[in-house]
Amino acid sequence: MATQEPIHATPNERLDVESVDLASVTESLRRRFGAELLQDELPGRTMIRDAVVEQLGCSMLEAESIVDTMVLRGFVRVAHGAEGLPLWKIG
Repeated sequence: MATQEPIHATPNERLDVESVDLASVTESLRRRFGAELLQDELPGRTMIRDAVVEQLGCSMLEAESIVDTMVLRGFVRVAHGAEGLPLWKIG
């Protein structure tokens, strides 16, 4: 599966968050981090946000909105591993 090209070409354009293929973004995150990202909630969210910025060529604010939507829709979520340590489930 090819990496998704940036959705908009210039920094002045606003990203239509509703047009983002969340399944594709999730698959890209799985390739990058694996199915689980062993990180606390805030550092994990930051890593995911930064990966979305890199993949889509969007702003950090737009990426935050995308990550929020992904969490709300269950594409990524914070869980606890066998030893009670927090981790991010991707996909």
